[in-house]
Amino acid sequence: AVSAKVTVGAENDREARTIVGAIVARTSGISTGYEFGICHTSTESYVRLYDRTAGKELARNNDITLEMGKEYLLTMVCEGNVITCYVDGVMVFTVTDDTNPSGTAGLRTIGTVYLDDFAVSTPEYAARLVRDVPKTGDTQGNMIPLFGSMFAVSGIVLIAIVIVWRRSKETEKI
Repeated sequence: AVSAKVTVGAENDREARTIVGAIVARTSGISTGYEFGICHTSTESYVRLYDRTAGKELARNNDITLEMGKEYLLTMVCEGNVITCYVDGVMVFTVTDDTNPSGTAGLRTIGTVYLDDFAVSTPEYAARLVRDVPKTGDTQGNMIPLFGSMFAVSGIVLIAIVIVWRRSKETEKI
């Protein structure tokens, strides 16, 4: 599972361009993997799951109210071929897809985006994290925080990180 607190733009940042703040899972390069993020355009705001490998949108939710400059906790849980996405602990969609069976985790931005508490975890711990949203600062168990303080990113960024750890007697690559 991958999660991060994402703030897209600011109230005074409304322009005719698209602003995106996303977490990425199962990537092996800049144009692969699953991207779950918040998108703001001059006419709409929505969350979507995008398959960067196939170049297609897998799911979109326009029904969620999103505000420019507000922080949201995005969580993407990948278990086998099932990808479940959450905003502030509320499931927004579940998709079944086999395109990207493994890979690393990262972040993607277009425009001004603030990112905080980027973390990679086991699906079991992510379920607890989603259930206990107010406790997002809790880093016990299998949660691995990679960035502990807020930072701002402007432009297009993809940070691919390989996290490997032992659980039971096997090594898992997330």
